[in-house]
Amino acid sequence: MTIKDELLKLKNSDGFLNPSEVVAWAKNHPASEIYGSLLWDDKKAGYLYRVEQVRGLIQTHLVNVTGQRETVSLTIDRSADTGYRDLKDVLPVPTLRQVLLADALNELERMHKKYEHLQELVTVWEATAQVRKQYTDAHKEKEKEDASAEQKGQSRVNPASAGNARRT
Repeated sequence: MTIKDELLKLKNSDGFLNPSEVVAWAKNHPASEIYGSLLWDDKKAGYLYRVEQVRGLIQTHLVNVTGQRETVSLTIDRSADTGYRDLKDVLPVPTLRQVLLADALNELERMHKKYEHLQELVTVWEATAQVRKQYTDAHKEKEKEDASAEQKGQSRVNPASAGNARRT
């Protein structure tokens, strides 16, 4: 049986799938796929839960007076577990701004998949598609420029790493 099958069988009589009930069921069914997908070491799970809580604190409390977030977690930083950057440090750097835009577009795409059945949001999805096309076209043009400069023996400095270059 797949995780999907197990989850579907665990809907309660009201048609809800309650995560707490799923955990309780999995604990009593150690041969289940769900059980095998969960972390049962309470020390490790507790630590990971506290990390998630801190992420929530960062997102909730590091905001400006209008409630807009002041920090961002870029996908390029997540594999190294480096954490959050100040938005004011990201926006002026073209390469970091591009990563932030790509992250935002990917998040909007996930939202589109989740809410595509809501006709009221069609204009949002159309606008997202337009911005993605502009971003993709601009990205392709930059790649052509970089390839052309490389062929001519010129090297373009990555603005994200330019500040980190050693000076001799």
